[in-house]
This record gives sequence, structure tokens and C-alpha cells, in this order.
Amino acid sequence: MAAVLVVVQVQAKWNETVVYVRKRITAYNRKRRVEQKIPFVVPGNQMYLPVLGLEFREYFRKPRPHQSELRPSSQAVLIYLTPTTRQMLQW
Repeated sequence: MAAVLVVVQVQAKWNETVVYVRKRITAYNRKRRVEQKIPFVVPGNQMYLPVLGLEFREYFRKPRPHQSELRPSSQAVLIYLTPTTRQMLQW
């Protein structure tokens, strides 16, 4: 809360955007800064500058690995859709 208060006080006297910079920031404080639209930078990790419409995170979720095999349910659908199987089922 004290950091937010300082940023607000400095912004009141300074006619430009003030950016809060820390080496680390907890997830809770990061969420609060974003909710309150307070610009902040965590060097090498995250940058949130709402004045510029910018949010950058260095760490992203890992993409799910590509699945090269069909699941049994998908295999059953493909077998059903093959012409020879459909002909056999019509008998």
C-alpha cells in the first residue's frame, strides 16, 4: 500500500507518468497494481504500462506437446467412416 501511495503522491506533483520499478514483485501485489492501473516494471520479467496499452511478460505457459497418435475414440470414428466398414455394416 505504501508504494501505491508514493506513486500517487509523486504523480500529483509530476506532470508525467510515474513507473514503479522493483527487482521482484509478489503475485498478489502484481495483481493489485494491474487492477489499480499503476505502471510497473520488473526488469527481465514483466512490464505493465497501461498508458501505452502495453503488458509484457517474459515467462509464458509452455505449449502443449503435439499429439502424434490418435485416441481410441478417434480411431473408432475413422474406422467407421472408411467405405469398406460402412459397406460391411449395411449387410
